[in-house]
Amino acid sequence: MQWFQSPPPGGAKLVPRDARVDFLGCAVIPEGTVEIAARAFRGNANLRRVVLPASVRHIEALAFADCPNLARVQLNQGLLSLGSSVFSGCDKLRMLFLPESLQQVCAGSFDGLHLIAPLYNPAGTTLFRYFAPHAAADYAVPEGVVRLAPGAFTGSRSPQEVRLPRSLRQIDTNAFFAAALQRITLPATVERVQAEAFHYCDDLKTVEIQCDCRALADGIFCRCGEVQAQFHGVEADFATQLRLKGVDLLTRRPDLLLPREAVWQDAAFAALAGQAARGDAEAMMLLAELLEQRYPAPFYGADAANFWRHRASRYGSAQAARWIRQWLCDHPRQRIPAAMPSNLSGNYSGKFLQAMGFSFFDPSRSYHLEPKAQLGLMEAHAWCDEDGPDEDGFGREDYYDWWLLDEFLQEIPGVPMVACCSHREWRDFIGVFRNQWDAAVAALQARNGSPQ
Repeated sequence: MQWFQSPPPGGAKLVPRDARVDFLGCAVIPEGTVEIAARAFRGNANLRRVVLPASVRHIEALAFADCPNLARVQLNQGLLSLGSSVFSGCDKLRMLFLPESLQQVCAGSFDGLHLIAPLYNPAGTTLFRYFAPHAAADYAVPEGVVRLAPGAFTGSRSPQEVRLPRSLRQIDTNAFFAAALQRITLPATVERVQAEAFHYCDDLKTVEIQCDCRALADGIFCRCGEVQAQFHGVEADFATQLRLKGVDLLTRRPDLLLPREAVWQDAAFAALAGQAARGDAEAMMLLAELLEQRYPAPFYGADAANFWRHRASRYGSAQAARWIRQWLCDHPRQRIPAAMPSNLSGNYSGKFLQAMGFSFFDPSRSYHLEPKAQLGLMEAHAWCDEDGPDEDGFGREDYYDWWLLDEFLQEIPGVPMVACCSHREWRDFIGVFRNQWDAAVAALQARNGSPQ
């Protein structure tokens, strides 16, 4: 999910105060309209028909919701996106045809509809939403379908089994969100299953996986209870089960004590930490060995070293991968104790982060770290000031310095800190922070050789 959403590029936006219905019950949408705003026609009992002009590109959430007499909708070729619950509560709407141009839907775009047939794109290659007039124990997605879009089976109380075709290539995030699915087989042709594709499928117990494990994003079975993944009939190993459920293989001990010495001032430590911060897996392994040998306190004797070994495995160290396999063999069905989670999220003192080998941080401050999905960005903020209470004793607000760092918790050249802003300002002042975000994305794309 993108952090900030861009408005549609130019053009007119039809807002609720300008929404009109003619004497025949047809929505009046002028040619040249690019976007139909959220709730534009919501609850209009006179609305019976919608015909979109060719100019419309975006329809926001609930734009035509709760229109009890709306029975016909003609979407235009050129439409790009639908918000959530666009036609929710339109009980007379039984058929809907989607244009080939449609690119973006969310898991809830078709919530509240009661159609009599599944929603596909005109080519029949994308299933946008499963609808059926009667409950069924199973459903076979037709051959030719390549993609299951977000929300394809969201909230469906039937079927309990979905048979996927050999043509299928991709399953999007939330395709089966909170569905009553009990069993499914992922065919060998699947090339990508996005994170949380089966989010909150509480009844899902058996998953037969025939595709390459590398096609499966972390957390595809997030919050799925007792689901057990099998690869060609063999139960997946413990680490893979955790990864697919979105559970970290590393577990952080809350009572971990820092060493007293300023370890980051050691020249050997600083040199290896600097190499590790550039993605050098061998340096990560050497750093782990150094920590165990030179600083045998509990902090370094296991937890910090385990963190760097695990991180080294993620960056291609065969030695680290062997160490993890051996550890799991010696400690069946146990997670590895480590000083930090693998995604680095959490609250830390600057001294702790320095002691872990992350040299950016000020030892005298405290930080909150949060990963951002796009390109491995990390958000960091540290308290810097506060407003005192007003004369009534209320109105106190905390202010923070904000950074966007790379996946190694290093500054990104050309991406400045945003100083002394509250959480509300971080959330609401899009312009200031969007500039920072765009600069960070552009810098990482340039570093990684990705297209702008």
